[in-house]
Amino acid sequence: MKPLSHFLISIQTMDGQFGLHSYVMTRDGPSGANVVAEYLLKEMEERGFSPFPIVLCTNLSGKDCENDRGFVRKFFAHNSLESRKLMMEAKDFHYSAAILEYKDPANARFMEMH
Repeated sequence: MKPLSHFLISIQTMDGQFGLHSYVMTRDGPSGANVVAEYLLKEMEERGFSPFPIVLCTNLSGKDCENDRGFVRKFFAHNSLESRKLMMEAKDFHYSAAILEYKDPANARFMEMH
């Protein structure tokens, strides 16, 4: 069985007002994160956001990323009971996503991780 990989995906809006951030846990490595990124771009457009055409994807799998990975997981678990439950149950794949205003301190923290 392949090991779990953890990724942070971030997509900013063209107007700079919002940032979409997603935590991805997958056994498919970068290709699993890529599938989520493509889906999120499409969702942003369908919801009326104009995504900046550059997607940031950072691998948070290593031991040196434990603090960043912990922050991301804690953020989603704290802000969504559904995400918390699904993260705890996931064995092979999970993703959570949130759109934050540019001025939200969590937005800045996520962007620092890239």
